Formats: sequence, structure tokens, C-alpha cells
Amino acid sequence: MEKKYKFLIAFFSLVTIVSLAFTCWLLLIVIQPVLIMKKKFKLHRQLGRFSYLLAPILVLTIILLSKEKFIREFSESESSAAMTAFIAFVDISSFSTFYLIAMFKKSNVRWHVAFIIAATLIVLIPDCLGF
Repeated sequence: MEKKYKFLIAFFSLVTIVSLAFTCWLLLIVIQPVLIMKKKFKLHRQLGRFSYLLAPILVLTIILLSKEKFIREFSESESSAAMTAFIAFVDISSFSTFYLIAMFKKSNVRWHVAFIIAATLIVLIPDCLGF
């Protein structure tokens, strides 16, 4: 009986961490432009640095969730599991590439904003999360 409780605690802790990471990303996406409009550039940069920690957490989360979905699907259909792995690879690669371009193009506002939005759209796609 105690094992079940430990599993539930671990499971809900993981769900909380995952939810918090994605919520933080979306909050940054909303808050950052507001800070720019209010000319609070220093705070914008400070919060932006938080994304250096958050982006790898999102990638790791997508990897872990995709792995679990792959394992579930593999016993039913190998081709479906292969498609899940492929979609996860594309999502992880796309998000990482878009995020890195946005960070390297910080001085070019159009590129920076465009690639942050592109990375966010990848995060919002439910397929990569196993839903």
C-alpha cells in the first residue's frame, strides 16, 4: 500500500513540475512584450535569462513525455510508436532551433520575436505532449 502512495506522490509532483514549466513559458510570452512596451528593458532581460533554464526543462519534459507515449504505443503498433518518435524528434529539434535562433538574434527585434513565437507554437502543439 505504501508503494502506491509513493508512486502517486511522485506522479503528481512530476505533473506539477511539468505544468509549472509550461505555465512559466506562457507567462514569459505574455509578460515580456508588456515590459518592452513599458520600457522596462532591464527587467525584460533579467526575465529573459530565466528562459535559459526553462527551455532545457521544456525539452527534457517533451522527451520524457514522448518516451512514455512511445512505450505505451509500441506494444500496440510499432508503426504508430515510430511516428510518435519521429514527431517528438521534429518537435524537439524545431523548438530548440527556433529558441536558439531567437537568442542569437536578440539585437534584431523582428527575428527575435518571430522565432520566440515559433518556439511557442511548437510548445502549444499537443501531439508532442502525448495527449
